[in-house]
Amino acid sequence: MNNKTYLPIGTVVMLKGGKKRIMVIGYEMQYVDDKGVKQRFNYAGCLFPEGLINTNEVLLFNNNQIEKIYFTGYSDEEQKQFNTKLLELINKQLVPNVNNQNSTTLGEPNLYSNDRPQITQVNSTNN
Repeated sequence: MNNKTYLPIGTVVMLKGGKKRIMVIGYEMQYVDDKGVKQRFNYAGCLFPEGLINTNEVLLFNNNQIEKIYFTGYSDEEQKQFNTKLLELINKQLVPNVNNQNSTTLGEPNLYSNDRPQITQVNSTNN
């Protein structure tokens, strides 16, 4: 990641070529594609203002795909400390980040053009 910080949870952004705003809901999500290749994305998000409509779909995207920030989420000392710890952990990771690659859309094809976020199924288990 080029920036030394992550955008806070709740930040609302527009991705390059996007038609809908996205709200940040998580960080550094790992995705395993159909070929078993692990990828890491800087952010997990959901559509704004709709929110997470389907718990099985999450938008995955990278910092370099963000075109505009509409609103920056809440940040305090706890969030700043979390950001520092997250950066330390990421620097130790061996899972490749896909910042320099285009991602693919598995959902709505007309929502994004280039540098699309990954829309992935989140498998939940009933314990």
